[in-house]
Amino acid sequence: MNLENNYNTNNIPNVIQYGEDGFGHQLEGIFGIIGMHVEKKVNYIFNFPRRFKFAHKNVDEKCVIYMNDCMKKLTDFYSQPPFNNLQRKHKHEVWKIPKEIDKNKVYSLDNAFFEPTEQLIKASPIIKDIFGKNNPNLPKPSYEENIDSIVIHVRLGDAAKRQAELSLLYNIITYYYETQKDSTLIIHTNGEIPFNECERLKIHNENTHVLQVLSDFIHAKTLIISESSLSIAATWLCDDKTKIIGPSYDKYNLKKRIRPDFIKYKDVIKK
Repeated sequence: MNLENNYNTNNIPNVIQYGEDGFGHQLEGIFGIIGMHVEKKVNYIFNFPRRFKFAHKNVDEKCVIYMNDCMKKLTDFYSQPPFNNLQRKHKHEVWKIPKEIDKNKVYSLDNAFFEPTEQLIKASPIIKDIFGKNNPNLPKPSYEENIDSIVIHVRLGDAAKRQAELSLLYNIITYYYETQKDSTLIIHTNGEIPFNECERLKIHNENTHVLQVLSDFIHAKTLIISESSLSIAATWLCDDKTKIIGPSYDKYNLKKRIRPDFIKYKDVIKK
């Protein structure tokens, strides 16, 4: 990692990511703000004493340890001094940060979904090194790493209505199962799906720990994502050679949030 230190000597706002949504939502938000930090648009206060709390039931203290460890490593990497006297003011969105910033405040943001992809590309080496496979708090994948693994995220539950191409995703799963006989398919889902587990198809439900889900995503040879922050964030932690497949539509800036050069659902099955 040869990224330059970013001290707040310019007129840029102090920020942190802050929210109590799902683990994936916060993870993607953190990545976006790291991208802004690397681009010197904000000063991310990595060592600000914030409390991590996550929605959904497949989380526990291990997620807090993972996040705190990542923040400490970022603090060390950027040699940031303590910022104990800053007052937090929640702004939720990047565009709500005032033009006349207060250097005595840290503005907390929920996400940075509408920032340029180029920022994430520039920040990807440090994101991958700190949050990815090298992180000791991530478990090993649930499958053998030497297999041809096709890992699929079928995000349902409270996000089911967002999945505008769900039937196409199911067709892709069937297509890969029928045509890739030497591959093993691993599905992570939080709802009922029209598939049954067998030797070459493993299904993990909503009770699977979120760090296990993340590990399975980032170790995949092929990763098929849903419109979900967890699998979107995972695309930035995968190896460069990992094949990424994602939704064809572009809702809520979706295409620019996924690692570039991914294959769209509609381009997988050729007639």
